[in-house]
Amino acid sequence: MPNLDLDAARAARAEATREPKTFTLGGETFSLPVEFPMSVAALWAENDYDGGMRRLLADAYERFAALDISAEDVTALVQGMAEMYGFNAPGESPASVTSSLNGSRRSRRTSRAATA
Repeated sequence: MPNLDLDAARAARAEATREPKTFTLGGETFSLPVEFPMSVAALWAENDYDGGMRRLLADAYERFAALDISAEDVTALVQGMAEMYGFNAPGESPASVTSSLNGSRRSRRTSRAATA
């Protein structure tokens, strides 16, 4: 049975991605991890953008939080990171987070009976 070596795959991805991922806001530059953490994706899926940013930026979070961050800044950041990490298919636009940030609730899931 073949062995799936995820350590080797991770090392190969890190070797192929030599350019550091960063973003600048308010004159401050923030570093991002080479690979996007699943824990951040899970928090963002639950609309916990603050928790996701805490986990993503770690020690730099306090500098980030001290800036006057708008919902539009967060939308641009999430869209930019989707492009940086290759989350979007070519020509596909990322989902907006602005509605989640302004207090609206997610739509209810359509039942299987309604979609059959």
